[in-house]
Amino acid sequence: MEPSNVSQQPSPIEPQPEPLFTWNKIPYTQKRFNHTSTPYKHYIIMFGGMYENGTYSNEITVLDLKTNEILQPELMARSPIARYAHSACLLSEKQIIVFGGQSSRGVLNETEILNIHIDGCKFCFF
Repeated sequence: MEPSNVSQQPSPIEPQPEPLFTWNKIPYTQKRFNHTSTPYKHYIIMFGGMYENGTYSNEITVLDLKTNEILQPELMARSPIARYAHSACLLSEKQIIVFGGQSSRGVLNETEILNIHIDGCKFCFF
């Protein structure tokens, strides 16, 4: 049997479902990249990175996901050397571990632990 030369009608376009994801922009004035963002409870804790002018950061910035506010916590004790391109993850219920990265001294081979004390939004590196 030879194929039919009858053209088939295209199927009607079905309506697309509503998107599952949407974006909300949260204003933040300090542009930086190659930082880490670690989820902690209803916060995202951002550390380090490089500012758009090329300087390294050791700043901690906290995004409160309940209020969409950017918080600048009080840092108790010392701060580690400013860095970018490092790694970080939640180590325990109240600690974030930060490893390596690049700094003004070159490639870093050191580990830092950030101890989180949300009472009053205070943070400590040990």
